[in-house]
This record gives sequence, C-alpha cells and structure tokens, in this order.
Amino acid sequence: MERMVVRCAGVRGANLRVALLFGILLPLIWVVTRVDFIAGIGFRTAIPEAVSGDEPHYMMVVNSLLFHHLLELQEDYRQVAMGGFEAGIRCRGALLDHHTILVNKRTGHHALWLSVNKVIRQAASRRFPAGRSYIEYTNPEFAPSADVYEVSAHPVAFPALLALTLAPLHPTITDVEPDVGFVLALISWFGTLATYFLARRSGMKRRQATLAVLLLVVASPWLPYSRSYYAESTIGLSLTLAMWALTAERPALAALAAAGASFLKPTFAVVGAGFVLEEIRERRWQAAAKMGLVLSLCGLATFAFNYWLAGMPVIWGALSLVSASNLYQLRDTLIEPAHGLLIFAPWSIFAFLAIAVAFHSFAPESTLLRRMAIPSALYLAAVSAVGFGPGYCYGPRFWVPFLPWLAVATVQAMGEAGFLARLACALLVFLGAAIAVPGALRYPQLFSQPASAAWHIT
Repeated sequence: MERMVVRCAGVRGANLRVALLFGILLPLIWVVTRVDFIAGIGFRTAIPEAVSGDEPHYMMVVNSLLFHHLLELQEDYRQVAMGGFEAGIRCRGALLDHHTILVNKRTGHHALWLSVNKVIRQAASRRFPAGRSYIEYTNPEFAPSADVYEVSAHPVAFPALLALTLAPLHPTITDVEPDVGFVLALISWFGTLATYFLARRSGMKRRQATLAVLLLVVASPWLPYSRSYYAESTIGLSLTLAMWALTAERPALAALAAAGASFLKPTFAVVGAGFVLEEIRERRWQAAAKMGLVLSLCGLATFAFNYWLAGMPVIWGALSLVSASNLYQLRDTLIEPAHGLLIFAPWSIFAFLAIAVAFHSFAPESTLLRRMAIPSALYLAAVSAVGFGPGYCYGPRFWVPFLPWLAVATVQAMGEAGFLARLACALLVFLGAAIAVPGALRYPQLFSQPASAAWHIT
C-alpha cells in the first residue's frame, strides 16, 4: 500500500512538472513575438506584424473575409495602395505585386497576376523625389474591368481559419494583425503540446518526450516561426496530429488531419499518400482503404471549391509551377546557407538516418519512424522537383511543418545510439539553439539571410 502511494505521488509529481513546462513555454513563445533585438540598439518591445514575402497577402485575405465577407481582393489591393491596413501596417501605401489569380467572367479564362502584370518602380527624379510606381498591364483580357476579379493565389484555408477564429471577437482592422499574431503563437504552442503527446503515444517516457519538445522549441526554426505569419506552423500542427492519430491506430482521423495539411498547402498531399502506401506495404488493407476514402473525398471537395473560386482544380501559389532541371533544388533545400534544413537544424541529420534505417525494419519499436519514411521521402522529392525555393522568408520554411516529426525521431534515435553519436548530436543541438534563439529575436531582419546573420550584432 505504501509503495502504491509513493508511486502515485511520483506520477502526480511528474505530471505537474510536465504541466509546468508547458505553462512556461506558452508565455515564452508569446514574449518572443513581442520582443525584437536590433543591432546597435538592443532589445525593444514589438507589436506582432506581417513582415514580407507571402505574409501580407495572407493578412489581406483575413481582412477581406472579416470586413467585406468576400474572397475577391482587387479592392483590397487598391485600399492598401491608398494607405489601408488590409495587408498589415508595414505595407500601408505600398503598390504590391498581387499574389492573385485573375478570372475573366466573360471569357472564363484565368491567369496568375504575376504572369501577365508587373509593378514598375522608377528611381527618384526631380518630378518624383520619392520615385514612382505603377502597374503595367500586359494582357488586355485581364486588365481591371467589371468582367475581371481577383482571388488569392494561395489556398484560402489558412487565412479562412484565422478569420473564423477572430470573427467572434469583432476586432477593428487595426487590431486584426496583432490578434492574428497571438493566434499563430498559440498554434505554435499547441504544436509543442502535440509533439509531446506524439512522443508519449509512440512509447517514449516523459523525459524523452520532454527532450523532443525542448529540441523543437529551443534548437529549431519552430521558435522563429512562432512569430511568423506564414502557414507553416499550422501545417506542422496538422501533420503532428496526423502522425499521433496514425500511431493511435485511428487511420480515418489520421487521413483527415493529413488532408487538413493539404488544404493549407497542396504539396502536403504527399503525406496522406505516403500514409496509404505504408499501410499497403504492411498489408493493412482495411486501414489503407479507410485512409484512401477519406483523402479522396477531401481531395474532391478541394478540387470542387477551387473550380468554383478560380476555375482551376489546384491553387498552388503566386508563381507558375515549373520543374527543376537538375538537382540544385535538392541541394538547396538541405544545405543552402539561407534556407537549408541541415544548416538551421543540423541535428535533423540524425532523424533522417534513423528514419531511413527504420524503413527496412518491421520491429514494433520502429513503427513510428517507419511511418515517417515514405511521406518524408515523397516530400523531399516534391520540393526537389519544383524549380523554385521557399521564396523570401526566414530559414527552411518548406521544412518547418516536419520539425515536430524530426525532433521526435532524433530523440528516439539517440536513445539507442552510442556515446560518440550522442556527443555529436549534442553539439549539433547546441549549434541549432545558437541559430534559433537569436533568429527568433531578430526574425523580421533575417529574411533570406544565412544562418550566421543571426550573430551579426553590428
């Protein structure tokens, strides 16, 4: 009896320590979104805001849904150019490239705005001391008219989710941007919580699961992306829930979560496909059928919505889809100084090695890593086949959604590794932390900068 009481007290104490950890992580992530470190100035408080790249364009869809209840954006871009807050405070008065699909209602044709139009920015002159910008319309069919409307070239699921979350609060347009920042920080925190439960569900002890969470938060781009207005942390939460559901032997729920990731960005459809292929490889026919059915229905719903919105089955992004002509994208996605995964999270090499080894093993202890293998390989092939990288952003944006998987895989691999491997991993974790922490504090300044730029303080 006494031994049972001691054991219960120990379990209760361990649970309290875990609760304390996540109680600390939430304000820590929130503080990171509210602090900047400026070289030559030092620390200063900051209001969460969209920085650049695709971020302002996501904000524009959020504001259009909240205040105009429309998915059409042509008026929103005009308002931004006249000083409106639709794209965030940084873009007020800016003549932006439109990240939109142009649709001509009369002809039924559609085109990416960036493929038929461009913003001309002239240098300062005596007549225009601040310079002059204007839009050059190169295709009369898609010039502004009553027949032409614009919708986002990015999938609307992500900004629609944010707008749905904020709608009950009835924010003013000046409040939306910082409110979105808080929601995204909360999503990032939920991602750490999901990582812990994934690790525990896979058989890890509390200590190992806690290490996976700390690895994710302190030593990877997950922390900088907690203040990002990109969709990557939200996709990461969805993928982590998908893997948790798969580990819990709930294939339909896993497929639904994987489909959620593809709603946010179509590239992640390969994750659901990878899940099905692994179930087939393991001859789990019923699970494969359930997942295939759920993914098919979700895919058909997405195609139907996209056809209704823009007359095309897949909404990909603002740039035309082109294929890579050689292996340079494979190199860049892994080791390019400004965006390479192995540069910003060098410890992830151990995760990839462990996943590759687990693929050839059907031992029960290899189940989690084995299920990561095909989705990760398909995704690596997908991002390597596209002829452009992650664009103007911080670090390895394309890989941020997989960081929870990689953190859990690394901790599991180190549990069975020898001393030298653990020492090497510890050094790489320290290097990752030395990049991630200053990167989070200087996130707005480090778009498309090498990892070493986080240490330049002069």
